[in-house]
Amino acid sequence: MIVDLVKKMTYKHVILKKDEDLGYITVNRPEKMNAFNKLVKQEFLDALDCLEHDDKIRVIIISGAGEKSFIAGDDVEEFATRSKEDFRPLQEITNKIENSKKPVIAAINGYALGGGAELALACDFRIATENSSFGFPEINLGIIPAAGGTQRLPRLIGKARALEMIMTGDFIDASKAEKIGLINKMVPRSKLNEETTKLARKLAKKSPHALKLAKKAINNSVMKGINEGLNLELDFIHELKETEQSKDLVENFLRKNRKK
Repeated sequence: MIVDLVKKMTYKHVILKKDEDLGYITVNRPEKMNAFNKLVKQEFLDALDCLEHDDKIRVIIISGAGEKSFIAGDDVEEFATRSKEDFRPLQEITNKIENSKKPVIAAINGYALGGGAELALACDFRIATENSSFGFPEINLGIIPAAGGTQRLPRLIGKARALEMIMTGDFIDASKAEKIGLINKMVPRSKLNEETTKLARKLAKKSPHALKLAKKAINNSVMKGINEGLNLELDFIHELKETEQSKDLVENFLRKNRKK
């Protein structure tokens, strides 16, 4: 039986639940494809803290509400007024996931784009449905990924494929994502919860201390120098955001979406 956790704050766009030793965070903003705005980021960080400090929770599972999207990235509506530091909370989320002492699984259904794809990259395991798609469309707004995408993606799928995804902005389907190692497993939509829970239960039976140190050791082996890279991302995205070309592209994107 799944029950609500005692929360440190009341959430509007995040659902925080637990089922015995498993903790669940669901981004619940389906009308906006579960895009991250400022409030969602605050709530998400708080939810992560709740699960991280709950000793009963052994594994964390992250998902998005609805049938269309896991997380469709950062909310472009907020871009115009953002300072450089306003981009940092999404980095804080991905770092907190990566540095969690507990295994974190992304249960992906639908779009995992931009910041949503970056969040998935920070998870330890990624299970996706057959109708999922992945992409880094920031280049189409005259900017770049800035929540670890330029750092984690090449480490996961290699430099050549990372350059192709980030510099073209093209999407790939779940089949190709599995083939290149972007996800661990592709499953039918009807099997996503079952497969994710199966993996989570398997991990929950392992020694928590051994899992924590295994994760820390592996991350250390591939992530040396990431802090410098993350700071560089912030420098670059802010510089690009302030260009006239990026401002025009963002405005065009918003205008098209308002007409839908």
